[in-house]
Amino acid sequence: MHRRDVQRHCEGHDAPAAQASPSGASPRYCAVVVGRAPDTGGQSPVLGQACSTESREDALAHADGTRRSSGLRAPLLVLEQYRDTNYRDGVINSLYGTDGPCGNGVTYTRINPANVALHVPSMKGYNNCNKAVLTDLAGLRKNIDLPAPTLGLLYNDMTDIVDVSNG
Repeated sequence: MHRRDVQRHCEGHDAPAAQASPSGASPRYCAVVVGRAPDTGGQSPVLGQACSTESREDALAHADGTRRSSGLRAPLLVLEQYRDTNYRDGVINSLYGTDGPCGNGVTYTRINPANVALHVPSMKGYNNCNKAVLTDLAGLRKNIDLPAPTLGLLYNDMTDIVDVSNG
């Protein structure tokens, strides 16, 4: 699949992030629940996603509603992507993993939809997720430590793919 096809494919799955809420307010909090990245590479399977004008907790409850009602273990927060450098102006996207903390072979990979990729200049990792490999819109890759108050010249507001892991 070519990069443009992957982007269109992912944007289609992320449509709720771009839609306004019934009240007309645009969503401020978005949550994505994913499984671990396949050992052979590729994106983590998206198990649920939602945005909310209320809170991160509300977004997660909607993103993970089906899993939670089935009694499965609650997902762990593994990554927060911020709207501005130095973690200012709030979180634009929260990534939750269902296979435990990073480490022991658990890595989470996310292709950011355009409404996130073009607006993330800083990020923090949680639950042993202290490293990330960023891929910019041109396909260049960069290893960083988390937390990262700035992603650097080519990656601020240009991070297309994030691989989160434990060193």
